[in-house]
Amino acid sequence: MRKEWSYVGDPCGSGDVSTGATTVSANPVNIIADGKSISTLSIGLFDVDGNAVPGMAKSLTTSIKESLASKQTSTTALQVATIGPIEETSPGIYQAVVTLGTRVGTAVVSSWFNDTALPDVTITQSADSSTGHIDSGAIVATINNSVANNIAMNEVKATVTDTGGNPLAETAVTFELSGSATVAAGSSLDVVTDDKGLVSISFINKVAETVTARLQNGNSGSVDTHFIADSASAGIGSGDLR
Repeated sequence: MRKEWSYVGDPCGSGDVSTGATTVSANPVNIIADGKSISTLSIGLFDVDGNAVPGMAKSLTTSIKESLASKQTSTTALQVATIGPIEETSPGIYQAVVTLGTRVGTAVVSSWFNDTALPDVTITQSADSSTGHIDSGAIVATINNSVANNIAMNEVKATVTDTGGNPLAETAVTFELSGSATVAAGSSLDVVTDDKGLVSISFINKVAETVTARLQNGNSGSVDTHFIADSASAGIGSGDLR
C-alpha cells in the first residue's frame, strides 16, 4: 500500500505528498575529487495528482556517506564531502549543494521527509587527471646494480597521483633513459598506468644511468640506477703484460 504524508498549511491547495510522485536526483553524478567541485541535490515533492507541494523545506533532512575506492593508498589528509542546507528553489522543488571531498570513491546522499526515507543518490568521485604528477619518492629503482652485460636488467617503478594523492589510472607516461641505456625486451618507454597508478620499465646497459619518468603534461620525476662491471667477461690481454 502506498503511504501518504500529511502536512498542515498548504498555501496552494494541493494534496498530501505522495511517495510515488516524489523525485530525488543529483547533477552531476560524476565529479572530480578535488575538494571544491559541487553537485546539486534536487528533491521534488508532489501529490498524487502531480501538483507541487511547497513549504516543506523544514520537513526534509539529508546526510552523506563516503566509501573510498579499495585502491586508495595515499596518506594525504582527507577532506570529506559535505552537504549544505535544503532550500526551496521553486514551488515543490528543494535543493542542497553537495561539495565533494578529495578521495576517489562514491558519496551516497540520503534524504528523508519527516521520518520516511527517500531514495538514495550516489555521486562518483574521480581522480583529477589534470594534476597528475610523480611525488618525490614515488619513483624508485626496484631492481638495481645489475651486471652490465646488456642482458641483466635494472627496473624502475613510478606511481602517478593527483594533487589529492589519489592514484591515476590509464594515464600515459613516457620514460627517458640517459646515456646508452636501452629498453629491455618486453618493456617500453611509452606506458600507461594500471588501476593503482603504477608504471614500470626494465632496461639494460654497461654504465651507470639516470632514468627520468615524464608525464604528458610535463611533470616528472627521476632516479639514478647503476650497473656493475661484468666480472665474467673480465680478462688480461697479452698487451696488458709488461
